[in-house]
Amino acid sequence: MNEHNITDKIEDLRSRLYDLLEKAPGEAIVAARNLSQTDILDKVAIDGLKACVLVDAGKANKDKEAIEEGVKIFRGILHDYPDRLDIRYNLANGLFGLSEMQSSSENNWHLVTWEMRREARWLYGLTVRNSKGSKLATQAMTNIGNLLWRSHRWVEAYDSYIEALKHDPSNGIAAARAAQLLLYYADIGIGDPEMLRSFAASHILIFKDSPESILKYGGKHALESFSKLLETKPAKIKKRNLKALSPYEKFVAENRLALSATIEGLDKSISRWDSLIISSITEPAVRGPGVPPVFAMFNTMKADYLLARWLAYYAFECKLPESGFYSDTLDNAHYGMDSSLITVAQKSCFDILDKVAIATAEYLGIKGSAKAVNFINQWRIKGKDAKQMEWQPEIADEIKKGNPAIIALAELSDDLGKKGYLKVKKSLRNAATHRFIVLHKSEVGSGRKNKHIVHYTAGTIRNELISTLKTVRAALFYLVEMIAIHETLLKSENNSALPMDVPVYH
Repeated sequence: MNEHNITDKIEDLRSRLYDLLEKAPGEAIVAARNLSQTDILDKVAIDGLKACVLVDAGKANKDKEAIEEGVKIFRGILHDYPDRLDIRYNLANGLFGLSEMQSSSENNWHLVTWEMRREARWLYGLTVRNSKGSKLATQAMTNIGNLLWRSHRWVEAYDSYIEALKHDPSNGIAAARAAQLLLYYADIGIGDPEMLRSFAASHILIFKDSPESILKYGGKHALESFSKLLETKPAKIKKRNLKALSPYEKFVAENRLALSATIEGLDKSISRWDSLIISSITEPAVRGPGVPPVFAMFNTMKADYLLARWLAYYAFECKLPESGFYSDTLDNAHYGMDSSLITVAQKSCFDILDKVAIATAEYLGIKGSAKAVNFINQWRIKGKDAKQMEWQPEIADEIKKGNPAIIALAELSDDLGKKGYLKVKKSLRNAATHRFIVLHKSEVGSGRKNKHIVHYTAGTIRNELISTLKTVRAALFYLVEMIAIHETLLKSENNSALPMDVPVYH
């Protein structure tokens, strides 16, 4: 039997199993377990289908053992075929589903499941970076968004849904999630409600025009889960007038890099439109006179971010007055101040994250030396059992009181570590500091290789720098949100602390 017929055979079997899953997920689990190798379908094909059904039917039937079985099968296939993107993607689905099955209190669920969810994001990230087809990439980006939103990382979740729509503009699930997110924050009063609802309306339009894509990517259950959104009467869509913006403002708006509570669009009604600030801090009277240090810290971090953003724009869009004379290394490399400016912007941008950790420690009174604090190690410590991690005491107390923004910061740090899907950003920062980054206009030439030199194409480094700017922007949002929630909690305790409003600097 030729390859085409084998594919048809698998698809026919898959279709029958998933029809059964829609009607009776428990029976689908039994049918999947009974699958076995045939003369036509080999073990890998059968095992892959079996694992998919076990995971999806396990989630539908709330059967943890079925999901665990599917995850184990996927790991076995991936061990023998490490480059199979579809297996990576499906393993990530299994881990995501397994995390949802973990029984734990809401305060502790993120701690119990953080490693499997981090691995799921990493696997989805690998799928996106290496996928040539839009279908797998858009599904992986949508699921990264879902995982991020589950971790209260709403700024990054929105960015992920928009990236998913770039891979497939008809992805109704990504459009629906993006709309739900914007409507939620418009309803609770974060950002400009009119602007957020306008952008949500454009996503709702995509969603309502794409029922086939919702069925393709999520099945009937996904379509049913968005029933309320289907009934929503969308606001009037206002088209963005980018022509009224300066080239720099256009760069900021198109890449969603503004530091304002409205995460989409650019509020030109005020001259200083990067308006994200800490509104007030509550302190005991015994602290004495003077403005709390966290205000100075945030001012500095904000200015560092705005400078890194401007440097990125200038390196990408402007021509620097080059006076340097360089040697040709015969590998299609590009040398000059604009190349160096890109690496300086990347390094300075990433450095802000460590300052976020220090500001958090100062604000929450986390003990320890400021020199030892960094964004990666700030949030968890080893427990009595060395294999288990626990929250830092002050972090645990904040989570217990109901401050989800601290979870967002902690899990963002996970993704920048060795096993995180954002680790390339830290690698770039380290390479810019301790090694040499050489940029190439297009493909990297076949020059002599050296372990101290890292090569990137101009397109790749541009995408990574803009992505890093978005990551740091998100961290600054979560820091301000964490402080705002903490302040609200303090006021509800009716203690003797006094709120301190700080005047505008300008």
